[in-house]
Amino acid sequence: MSKKGYFKVIEAMIAVFIIFFVITFIISRAPKASGTLNLLPTQVDNKFRQAIIEHDESYIIRVINETNPGFTSTNNYFITFDRLSASDIKSMAGNNDVYVYTLFVAGNYTNYNFTVLRVYYWKKT
Repeated sequence: MSKKGYFKVIEAMIAVFIIFFVITFIISRAPKASGTLNLLPTQVDNKFRQAIIEHDESYIIRVINETNPGFTSTNNYFITFDRLSASDIKSMAGNNDVYVYTLFVAGNYTNYNFTVLRVYYWKKT
């Protein structure tokens, strides 16, 4: 290989390293959810499934508080079974970053009439 070939290889390696560092910097600056919500362990609970199907918000709120300690002290949240428009969310959360936890629940084995639970939450200010 000639000197020009070595220079091109070194130049390409430097370009790869620069791209790697720029991508790493951008990813590390991405906003992260604080106090994220996790309802996965409750999905096997038949009472919780039934509460979602019947739209029993008080039971759902109790489960959120029990399974996610500290979540309600750091976040505001809103439970709905319908979609919200961006203007509705903005009126509730202001300029805060809003996260949504979506859970699909089927009615039963014979009737696939599903219900969608959406929990919108944002950090308390």
